[in-house]
Amino acid sequence: MLGQDIAKLSSALSLSKDDCDITDFTSIQHIIETQAPSIIINCAAYTAVDLAEKESNMAYQINSLGARNVAKACANADIPLIHISTDYVFDGEKNEPYQEEDPCHPMSVYGKSKHEGEIYIQEILPQAKIIRTQWLYGHGGKNFVETMLRLGQTRRELSIIDDQIGSPTNTHDLAKAILTIQSSPAGGIFHVRNSGFTSWYGFAKEIFMRSNISCMLKPIPTREYPLPAKRPLNSRLSMARWKKELGLPELSHWKISLQDYLNTRQIHKDDIE
Repeated sequence: MLGQDIAKLSSALSLSKDDCDITDFTSIQHIIETQAPSIIINCAAYTAVDLAEKESNMAYQINSLGARNVAKACANADIPLIHISTDYVFDGEKNEPYQEEDPCHPMSVYGKSKHEGEIYIQEILPQAKIIRTQWLYGHGGKNFVETMLRLGQTRRELSIIDDQIGSPTNTHDLAKAILTIQSSPAGGIFHVRNSGFTSWYGFAKEIFMRSNISCMLKPIPTREYPLPAKRPLNSRLSMARWKKELGLPELSHWKISLQDYLNTRQIHKDDIE
């Protein structure tokens, strides 16, 4: 979803995993040699959070070793890198929003593999920009908004987790933010997400309210909906570096961005058809 939005908003060449396999260093080298990019934005990731608990080798191959390969190739060719990471590098036990410099303690294979990828990048290419974000939804991929819209039309009641807190983030907004800072000399880790915080229950409630869906929602704690991978309860990310060091405003409020997404759903479907 994010890669598609970045490609739409820029002249970027969008490469699928068939075009460039980041687990194969020579594949990345070949792309750099033939395409001569001025910057690489790595949106590639293994994001099946629960399945990663079983397919840990694949998750590490893509999220960790793949990130290392991209960083090495960029370092060798002296090309800037922007890499996308996640709030899952934290354990969610902090009572305040996480700062970029806070210690990481991932609880899942997905989080651990993404954190290891961050470490490799910082060691190989310290000037790279690592963008931690969260709760992404956008056109062109499976996401929470589409799942709720589908289930809301067929179910009378849904139980939604209400004790995991974060920021629903529209990939269109995130793509614009990434493109805004691509030429900035500042490097390191930046937290980037839509402003405002809510729970998955609060997110679903807003989706239904703005879509006139009458399905009843029941808030439940995480313990009542066990999944293979542990999730951080507090996923709030501070955007301190974004505002102080880059002097940029926060992204629009998540409720505004949700409405923008809902407004453009049919237009996007018409374009595809």
